[in-house]
Amino acid sequence: MEEQRPQAAVGIEWEKRIRAGDDFCAACFVIWRGGDAIVMMETPASVLCIDDEEPALLLRRLVLERAGYRVFWALSGREGIERFRYQPTDVAIVDYWMAGMNGLEVAKEIKAMSSKTPIIMLSGFTTILDEGLGKVDLWLRKGDSNPEQLLMAVVHLLDKRRAKG
Repeated sequence: MEEQRPQAAVGIEWEKRIRAGDDFCAACFVIWRGGDAIVMMETPASVLCIDDEEPALLLRRLVLERAGYRVFWALSGREGIERFRYQPTDVAIVDYWMAGMNGLEVAKEIKAMSSKTPIIMLSGFTTILDEGLGKVDLWLRKGDSNPEQLLMAVVHLLDKRRAKG
């Protein structure tokens, strides 16, 4: 019987995969893009979202949790840095404009603790500011990106991190 795939251009689902030849069964997170499947991992990655605007933060959290990620969040840059310090994080998503401490200051602190942790910066600016070079791995324009773009950005950065070892 042919495997059923979601009708949408990008569909997200959890599946059980059974490896041939053994009794091991693991839950894998799969993103379908057209006819191609991208198998992410057996254990969901952890994502830290830092934003001082609670509605935007809750929306990102909902999107990422529905995609199978473990999501941690903080409502300020300082709180985000403290969470990062004590919570293993695979990817950080940081808002640029925050009261008290902007996103680049947060990114600098995170990179000082763990240079290998990818950081996605969300901003109204279209490109990485010069001061963001070396601190931010990916710059996404707020309002222009849809949830699938954010998810694909997370997948891309996790794959890139795994490839580097």
